[in-house]
Formats: sequence, structure tokens, C-alpha cells
Amino acid sequence: MGSVGSGKSALTRELSARLGVPYCETDHLVWRRSPGGPDVRNDVKTRDALLDAAIGANGWIAEGAHDKRTRRSFEEADLIVYLDTPVWRRNVRVLKRFARQKPGLEHGNYKQTLAMLVNMYR
Repeated sequence: MGSVGSGKSALTRELSARLGVPYCETDHLVWRRSPGGPDVRNDVKTRDALLDAAIGANGWIAEGAHDKRTRRSFEEADLIVYLDTPVWRRNVRVLKRFARQKPGLEHGNYKQTLAMLVNMYR
């Protein structure tokens, strides 16, 4: 877990590959992503079913900004890692991500907008 731009996704993908266990981005539990259209918040039943499936696996890694919606992943975890990345580094990463994803040079989990960029810095 950690702030936006802390390196959660990169570390999660690396650990998943090295350990051979699946990983779950908790944003995908909360949001149903639509390629061209607005993201839609999953209802509680859907979100909880997705979380149950993720943490019911034999070995798993979850990443994201954990909160009450995904609290059970904390309760079921053997280890919790907090990435305490310096603010300046997170800010650079957020801007780089925006610059790569906005023109479509890199795939992202959500549509990059100026409003989203501003929100990330908040």
C-alpha cells in the first residue's frame, strides 16, 4: 500500500512474477473500467465477490489505496508493505504517467484527464 505514484503497481507486478502468485489491483474491485466511457463504481455485492475471489486464492498479492471497502485483504494478509516514497518522486511519477498515457503511448487503468491529474496531486 502507499500513495499515488509510490510504486505499488510496479512492485506488485514484480513480486507476482517472482513468486508466481496472482495479484489484484483493488481499484478494479471498486471500479468497472470502460475503454471509452466513464468508469462505473461496482455495487457492494460485486465488489465483495471480486475481493473474495482475489483473497480466496492460494497465495495472492493485493495493491492499492486500501480502505474500509477492502479491509478484509488486510485481515487476511500475512504481510503488509507500506511504500513511503518521497513526495517529489511520487509527483514526478504521476506526471510521467500522465505524459505517457494521455497520448496513448502506455496503457492505463483509467482515462487520463487534466482533472484526474489535479486530483492525483491532491
